[in-house]
Amino acid sequence: MFRLRADRTRRIEAIIIFTSIAVLAGCAATPPPSESVPETVPDAPDAEIVMLEAEAMAQDEQFEEAATILEELVEREQMNTAAMRLLANVYAALGLKDKSTETWTRISVLNPNDPDAAYETGIAMARSGDWQSLRSKMLFLESSGKMESRHYLLLGEADLELGYRSEAELYLKKAAGETRAHYLLGELYYGRGKLEKAKREFETVLESNPDNYSAHLHLGWLLYNKGEERSALAHYSTAARLNPADPLSALSLAGLLEEMDQRGKAIEHYSDALSLPGIPPEEKKKAYNSLSRLLVEMKRYPRAKEVIGHGLADFPTSGGLYYQWGIILLSEGSKEEAREKLRKAALDPVWRETALQKLHTIR
Repeated sequence: MFRLRADRTRRIEAIIIFTSIAVLAGCAATPPPSESVPETVPDAPDAEIVMLEAEAMAQDEQFEEAATILEELVEREQMNTAAMRLLANVYAALGLKDKSTETWTRISVLNPNDPDAAYETGIAMARSGDWQSLRSKMLFLESSGKMESRHYLLLGEADLELGYRSEAELYLKKAAGETRAHYLLGELYYGRGKLEKAKREFETVLESNPDNYSAHLHLGWLLYNKGEERSALAHYSTAARLNPADPLSALSLAGLLEEMDQRGKAIEHYSDALSLPGIPPEEKKKAYNSLSRLLVEMKRYPRAKEVIGHGLADFPTSGGLYYQWGIILLSEGSKEEAREKLRKAALDPVWRETALQKLHTIR
């Protein structure tokens, strides 16, 4: 009896325990209606997928969209230089030079020997005129053995700006094949009076870039210096066509045409040059004198008077302009007025002797 009662008691206890466990389990599995299940945060997209999407966007010229997803990636993965490289190029395509340079600088900090980052940050230093920092950066890159012709070009240009001309020549020669390196070598030799070497360098520039205005201008002068006027004329004419806004090419062309006795064309180009801004004062004064003299020689007096008036407004003591004015007045029979202008011309030391000689011939 005790045993049966004891067995029954144990069975009741077991049922109670099992029921309690079941109730507890049910409570864990089914939350109360008032509770909410937390939302699952999606995993960030894989970096390679983001970069592939960005590249596709960039190819479709969707640069702003590409920049947005790359900025998020770079913010998340601050050591991902491949993403930074792509972002820097996207910024450049958007015309955001400062942001592009900042991104290249980040790459350069993470990897000082990265050739692309060294070049791009070097270009930014050149634009800002920080030649000493540029030189130091390129010399550091050279010590790593990662230098390429484009880096030698930057180093050579920095040396030129800092006055290290012998070293500049060495590095610019190592940048052979870079058009600007040949141009800078040409200027270097030109300044040293090594005209034949300069000529070869400028000719090399034109082989790769036939529309290089400055190379044509230099070659024009070098060929003129050798007495090859017709070849010089071809280069001056090309320079004037390529850059009609630069008075230097028009003045050079006008001067050569004057020497070749093509006075009508010379007048045309002197006039063109004087209509342009940015002429150095001394060159402008010479141009006024040459143009007025040619007009007087061709007896185009009304136009000559107009030019003389403009010239004296800029250069009120120009003996050459007063001299030409005196010649015009003499041709018109106004001797007293001619004497007055020639006396003013004689106040200019450059024209003193010529003006006095002409003054003494008036009777």
